[in-house]
Amino acid sequence: MAVHSLEHARGLAMSDSLAATLNELASEIIGLGIDTVSVQRIEKMIVQYGDRFIDRVFTETEKSYCGAYKESSERFAGRWAAKEAVVKALGVGLAQGVCWKEIEIDARSHGAPKVRLTGMAEQVCMQLDVSQVLVSISHCSGRCIANAFAVKNTKDPVEDS
Repeated sequence: MAVHSLEHARGLAMSDSLAATLNELASEIIGLGIDTVSVQRIEKMIVQYGDRFIDRVFTETEKSYCGAYKESSERFAGRWAAKEAVVKALGVGLAQGVCWKEIEIDARSHGAPKVRLTGMAEQVCMQLDVSQVLVSISHCSGRCIANAFAVKNTKDPVEDS
């Protein structure tokens, strides 16, 4: 069998139904954002500005979640990176009217992060026909990294549990 492209080669290793599902999902992703931040940087901001910084950037839900951990700075840094990734996935910036607290990174029942948008961030999603923003956060060696996918209206959105 001749291989016509890299995509064709990858496609040979999976079933037609899986390939169709992946292609459909890929066509529904309209934005991708990624961000990384040093835990030490966020820790320094917390020490320097205290509650002023935390109250300006994080919602009550986020403050409660992060505060429940011994290493809360790492959790705050993960949420910071996730918020930045969401802004990038939506193709907007904080200078365009989206506020930090309009992007809330909550936790699903099994611990995975979920995004809740309000205000201008929610309006941007409606304008782009985005039904959900998926996010992933990782912590390693004093850094946090997060990525976000803005997904156009799909038939089967990811459960919010």
